[in-house]
Amino acid sequence: MGYEWKSEAELQISAAVLPTSPHPALEPISAWFFRHGSPLLVTGGLTEGVSLYSMAIDGGGFNASAPDAFKARELSSLGPKTSLGHLFSRAFLDPLLEKIAPSIADPTVFVLPVPTDGILSDSVLQVRQNLGDPPTDRPPLDERPPPKAIIGIIDHGINFFHHRFRLGATGSRVAFAWDQGAPRDDHLPFGAEWHRGAIEAAQVAAGDDEDALLRQIGADFERPGLRPLAQRASHGTHVLDLAAGMDPQDPEGASFPIIAVTLPPEVTRDTSGSMLAPPFVLGLEYILDRARTLTEGLEEVPQVFVNFSFGLSGGPRMGRHQLERTVHLAAARHMEISGAEQPPVVVVAAGNRNLARGHAQSAPCGTRLSLIWHTQPADPTSNFLEIRVVTLEGNITALDLGLTPPGHAEALNVTLDVPPDDPSGGPQLLGLNNDFIGRASLRAVSDCVTILTLALAPSDPGPTGGPSAPAGDWRVSVETRGAMPVRIDAYIMRDDVPHGFRDIGRQSYFVDPAYADRDDSGRLLTEDPDEPQSVIRRSGALNAIATAGGERETDRGLWVVGAYVGPEASGELCAADYSAAPLSDTNERIDCSAQGDQSKILPGIPAAGTRSGTRVRINGTSIAAPQLIRHLAMGQGSLKPPPPGAPAARIGETVLYLED
Repeated sequence: MGYEWKSEAELQISAAVLPTSPHPALEPISAWFFRHGSPLLVTGGLTEGVSLYSMAIDGGGFNASAPDAFKARELSSLGPKTSLGHLFSRAFLDPLLEKIAPSIADPTVFVLPVPTDGILSDSVLQVRQNLGDPPTDRPPLDERPPPKAIIGIIDHGINFFHHRFRLGATGSRVAFAWDQGAPRDDHLPFGAEWHRGAIEAAQVAAGDDEDALLRQIGADFERPGLRPLAQRASHGTHVLDLAAGMDPQDPEGASFPIIAVTLPPEVTRDTSGSMLAPPFVLGLEYILDRARTLTEGLEEVPQVFVNFSFGLSGGPRMGRHQLERTVHLAAARHMEISGAEQPPVVVVAAGNRNLARGHAQSAPCGTRLSLIWHTQPADPTSNFLEIRVVTLEGNITALDLGLTPPGHAEALNVTLDVPPDDPSGGPQLLGLNNDFIGRASLRAVSDCVTILTLALAPSDPGPTGGPSAPAGDWRVSVETRGAMPVRIDAYIMRDDVPHGFRDIGRQSYFVDPAYADRDDSGRLLTEDPDEPQSVIRRSGALNAIATAGGERETDRGLWVVGAYVGPEASGELCAADYSAAPLSDTNERIDCSAQGDQSKILPGIPAAGTRSGTRVRINGTSIAAPQLIRHLAMGQGSLKPPPPGAPAARIGETVLYLED
């Protein structure tokens, strides 16, 4: 049979495999996971021990207080031949979306894999109108001096028992913590909550046995899955130390309480970011809600500072990403409820993809973009490419896609419509012989941004034995119809190994003979030339949830932090090679840079290892970001203008210097 495109409507698949197509409201990467039978999102008769969590979110952001805004589905009772089909078929989702429609226009459904013993039943969530009140057995929260600032963190692998977050031998600065991947405790939609009293009681009971403490928050091996806290270094512990860690004997620590949210390991493992929306927005709502509990009755409400050292590659950008808008929405709501005079500050990393060859760009106002997408052999994960079309007004009406597999001379052509005039113009599946190895879908994500999402199966599915897409150079060409594009950009979703994980994908990248990665002397080129000859761009690889730009007053305190190296003995300071740059002709920007490496021969910044008393080095913009939290919340360090000669786009408007 060879290669061929088939629309979802044309497919006739056994009901025992997948009785219906994924709902159109399902986020495209999740839809591919369902169609392809990903281990993280499986269909029909789901594997034991897995549940799915769905939420609806539109371009204006997610409001956790909206009725029916999120739902959990217990799947253990669903068999492969249930008459309603799989969890995200129209039969399951349409009733939910009908309830949400009055308050959330055109919602997109996101999904999150959560262990079955970690999620509340749907019947309980149906009557919940909020995230859940704090536990009632916690001690009074007014025993300590009023907070000067509240520091929140959303990360993975956080040892909140670490001595750097304690007061004295057994006291704790962690007021609340939500372990999203833990067995449920009925306070929150999923996972378990710890309050300060429970943390301190556990520390008293454990004494010097930190193993006993770590086993309670995920370092045990009785449950399946990755255990970040069983490793020498854990990203969240390291980041939280940089943001808020203090000597436990320092009495000033009582003035800076911590609220921590630990992401499920499965969310971090999926580096495409498609599963990040629910845990992030609910984690942010949780931090702000518990901050209001912590400061209830105070005449002067302290400011909240939240660190989120995660980056995404894809999305609408230009401040239109749902997560960016959720930050603004949650900040405004927090100020209204709490009476705070200052908005919460959310600090995000600029991203580490400056040299990843993951961004390509068409000629200005061009209607066509052609590129080569190289996928690697022995890759056990799917690969994703987003092509983003921006117009001045109105969306394009259709897009012609040409895809040439490795070793083939002729392109496989297909047209996708926005919105599809008929089912044949909707999502298209790429078949190879009797297997489906790819999926293409087109959607308008705002009134001037349209995104094509192209998915390819792993090049090596391993022991799962699923379909595979050949590795090599995939030639991709797109041509738009309808409104004239201002720009066409292509972004490869991140697929490399996140910190602490061992078995994950191999990063794909763009190939172009005109792209120069080194100069004539062999030195690495970290900036685009003034007149680029290649479609590949270093600029524009900025974290996709850090693209709003604008003034502090209007963006509700969303700061974007890059990384610098040094300063060297000569006093020179340069941007880290990996630190991403914004698009040069938009309002994207980096607000500040902090140290990501001590020097070019001594990478990383030392901070807390997983266990008390240990120090490890980790580098990246995710390590630079929490240093700004420390400055803004605690006043440590100083912000200064960038030095002469520093690359302004990647260094940003200010540079943070922290004392040793």
